[in-house]
Amino acid sequence: MATAKKRRTKGSGSIVKRGKVYYLVIKEDGKVVSKKSLRTGDRKTAEQKAEELLPNFDLKTKEEFVAKVAEIRRLKSQDKVKLSQAWEMFYTSKFRRQQTAEGTLGNYKRNYERFLGWLNRNYPTCKTLSEITLKIAEEYAQDVEDMIISNSTYNYHIRGMATITNVLMHDAGISENVWERIPRKPNDSIGKKAFTEEEVGRLLEAFDDESLKLMYKEQMKILFCIALFTGMRLADCALLLWRDIDLKSGMISLMPVKTKGSRKRITAPLTPAFREKLQEAADSWGMDGYVIPAVAERYQQNASGVSDDIQKVISFIGLETNIEPEVGLSRKRKAVQYGFHSFRHTFCSHSASNGMPVALLSEITGDSIATLQKYYVKIQHQALHKAATAIPGLPVTAKEVSQEQPAPKHAIKENLLAELQNATDLTDREKMLLALLKEK
Repeated sequence: MATAKKRRTKGSGSIVKRGKVYYLVIKEDGKVVSKKSLRTGDRKTAEQKAEELLPNFDLKTKEEFVAKVAEIRRLKSQDKVKLSQAWEMFYTSKFRRQQTAEGTLGNYKRNYERFLGWLNRNYPTCKTLSEITLKIAEEYAQDVEDMIISNSTYNYHIRGMATITNVLMHDAGISENVWERIPRKPNDSIGKKAFTEEEVGRLLEAFDDESLKLMYKEQMKILFCIALFTGMRLADCALLLWRDIDLKSGMISLMPVKTKGSRKRITAPLTPAFREKLQEAADSWGMDGYVIPAVAERYQQNASGVSDDIQKVISFIGLETNIEPEVGLSRKRKAVQYGFHSFRHTFCSHSASNGMPVALLSEITGDSIATLQKYYVKIQHQALHKAATAIPGLPVTAKEVSQEQPAPKHAIKENLLAELQNATDLTDREKMLLALLKEK
């Protein structure tokens, strides 16, 4: 007499054989909602795998049944995001922030490829995104830290991994982003210094010194001038095209390399001094294509070579480009205090100190108002220090207050007062100083 097959309980699915392989099939309202290969042709082994995949328990309500179906779907999706394909899935995902600059995406890709290399060496059997555990993330974070990099670079690396995972979490069937649980380190970045007017003069004069040897020396001088008069980043200065310059209206309009993803253009005016330098470039190398063609070609083939020559010029006038980190900072490598980006700081600081509205500076540089506000805060503090010298000594004790004669009222220069009136985020002490200055 044949032995009847043991019926599976409601909600635990049914095992069916298709060809030589058994499948676990889950139905809802008569429709197949999940079908997973058990990867075996043996019925007994298939039953065991099904039991492991779906613990056998009675489903009392439809809600429980639906929850179990959702769990099956999640388990199925965990195999969908292969680590070898994750970058391409991230890059093409509609859920990715489309405004992210290509330069940033390039950094993310390099960091992700580094992670894959490390993973293949340490966890060679790990093939899907869902298999990345907190333990693995912590071990990799330690490996990144061992690279002897600054805290800001470390944070950037971990943040990139978290961003990629966030975009792919749904497809990967995971509910937690383990990279978000990796603690970030305190910021230890050292910002670039702005050049003084005297230093700018010496930098430009250096190009007339025959002892300074550079490739395309005359064009490199124009490169420095473009940065000085526009505050643009190195890539935008080196690759500036004549078609982006309207000599008739006296404006430059282009889409910076860093923000191409957002399609945001910047617009900068041509000052008389800048027009003069552009005319020199036009007379020397024509107006077809790049403003400084030799430097543009070199930058596209060897950007680091152009950067090295920039640092060479800065060092030539006696400025120390790299400095040792301060005692107490976690960073171990030297920090760059002067570089091409110093021209951007110089442009922004000079514009702010000369009263350019922050909204206009944002239009010229492409930076957000929040980012640019630091230059105005610095100017406000400088103005307050100047103002403090014009304020009479404040009484310290109540007795001194009663004996104090009315202070003489000083005339304050209109431009200084205007700077203070436009100041934001003043402390109570600074507000008191401003009130005193406004007295007539």
